[in-house]
Amino acid sequence: MTASKAKRHSDWRDGFLFLGNQLALDFLNTRPVDNGTPTELLPDFSALLRWFEAARLLSHPKRARFHKQWRNSKRAREVVKALRSFRDIFREQVLRWSQGGVLNHATI
Repeated sequence: MTASKAKRHSDWRDGFLFLGNQLALDFLNTRPVDNGTPTELLPDFSALLRWFEAARLLSHPKRARFHKQWRNSKRAREVVKALRSFRDIFREQVLRWSQGGVLNHATI
């Protein structure tokens, strides 16, 4: 589903798209594609923490504490990079599966 179509049938929270009560799939929507152009919604650690809070996986006080503690660290940048990489691999698997293909169990 494109981002423009999804806006009409979705729940946007703090700039993030949540669709089917499946957080794993909602995580894929942190890089929506609109008219063939992907948009990165997790450019940095602050955005990642905002997504966790919007997904109701992290309270606001914990988000603020993690942000203060880690925001400018090399480790935070590595975490964002690793999660975006996982998201892209996971997206490929979901698309493959949705087209009748076989999942790579090593990915999952």
